[in-house]
Amino acid sequence: MDNQVVSEALTLTLIGVGTAFVLLIVLMLSIKTMSYLLAKFLKKPMFDGVENESSLTTDDNRDKIIAATLGIAAYRALLSKQKSG
Repeated sequence: MDNQVVSEALTLTLIGVGTAFVLLIVLMLSIKTMSYLLAKFLKKPMFDGVENESSLTTDDNRDKIIAATLGIAAYRALLSKQKSG
């Protein structure tokens, strides 16, 4: 390849990576700043303090989740077996 093409490709790659890196840093700093400002100016709690009973529903649904996952895996295995055979 031509040296000029390689040079332009390297330049464009560095510009792209640099832009992405800068945008990610700006995003991270803006999130940190908003978090700090909310924590500073929002003294009132966001919820009533009522304990959420999500752990109970998670435990109750665990068997259903496992059964659904196994069913999907078995169905995919059946489909792949039909495609190959």
